[in-house]
Amino acid sequence: VSGIVTRSTYKAEVTDLRKLARAVADGKVPQNYICANQSALDAAARAQGAELERFVPGVKAVLVSNVSARRER
Repeated sequence: VSGIVTRSTYKAEVTDLRKLARAVADGKVPQNYICANQSALDAAARAQGAELERFVPGVKAVLVSNVSARRER
């Protein structure tokens, strides 16, 4: 059929996260090849508080305070 083109490209699939992380740690591949799961880390911080740093190397717990007010009825 005229006008239809098929194009093939490559995508990456992580098959061994530990090996990839080791390669990043060893400086063999760029750090931007891995990404921290921020929502999982935030959940761990809420659960462990300041103790998070003892269990997760390279991550620190940050205490965030929020102020809220309600309107009186």
